[in-house]
Amino acid sequence: MSVFRFKLIPVVLLLMTGCQSSEVKLNSIGKESEVLVVCRDDIFETDAAKAIISELSANYPALPQQENLFDVIRIGESDFSELFRRHKAILKIERSADETKLYIKRNQYANQQVVLVMKINEKQLHDSASGHQLGLTAADFFSMEDRKIRIEKLNKAYSKKISEAVIRNFGFRISVPADFFIAKEENNFIWLRRETSNTSSAILIYTIASMADLNAVTVRDSVTKIHIPGPSDGSFMLVNMEIEPVVYKDSLLNHSATVTRGIWKVEKDFMGGPFVNFCIPDTDRNRILCMDAFVYAPKFDKREYINRLMAIIYSAENLK
Repeated sequence: MSVFRFKLIPVVLLLMTGCQSSEVKLNSIGKESEVLVVCRDDIFETDAAKAIISELSANYPALPQQENLFDVIRIGESDFSELFRRHKAILKIERSADETKLYIKRNQYANQQVVLVMKINEKQLHDSASGHQLGLTAADFFSMEDRKIRIEKLNKAYSKKISEAVIRNFGFRISVPADFFIAKEENNFIWLRRETSNTSSAILIYTIASMADLNAVTVRDSVTKIHIPGPSDGSFMLVNMEIEPVVYKDSLLNHSATVTRGIWKVEKDFMGGPFVNFCIPDTDRNRILCMDAFVYAPKFDKREYINRLMAIIYSAENLK
């Protein structure tokens, strides 16, 4: 399985700065997973700027069709008008007279906004390797900021019925929107679904006994074969191993988690789509907790569906 690193990468310096102002600001604008990149025209032509934009526009991992990690809007410094200043996610690239520094400014021009300023020295501006490193940092930073905003919205409005069911079965809290419903609830297993005329989104939560050599694909297949039937007799969900899953480490519920991204298929049928699986060792109870998100949306791009489901999973928190 290939490995995908989706964690914030340290660079030379990262300074956290806030914007303290009594000025009344409008709310930020812009779509989800969209970043506005602002710099002078001559900086856009440098190796570093090209590499940074390349990382922001890189392929989103483990989707059936190619989609970018972010939709990038590029504008020159002279075009940074009042309307553009309200964008919720802004990356400003500037020249630095000395060392390269990164600044984070929150709510500088609008409410619920983050501006990442990269002041890059002349040497690194003409170094594509440095640019790719900075681009990875920017991509990871904006990914986490985007997720944080989604989670804040989820925590303000969620299904209390589903929350109570998850607490009852697994002992932690999660914020699932009210348009989801409990499709199946059994001992150590729950299937949460959201259905529209053209799409299906789902989250599975289940536990298995601890094992020395965890194989998330084998575990997932053993669960979906039993619990997730396909539309025809004898059909069921499996991981499509013709497309290599992507595996990396993250943390969830204050524990290390193995994350597996891949494509699912239906045995004896033609359905398929992306999934993300989290496996978290629970040594206190001698078990492994698994949370799994998957989407069926044949007529639409999949990135935003997966991002929304992952925000739900990342909203999980231990009971106090």
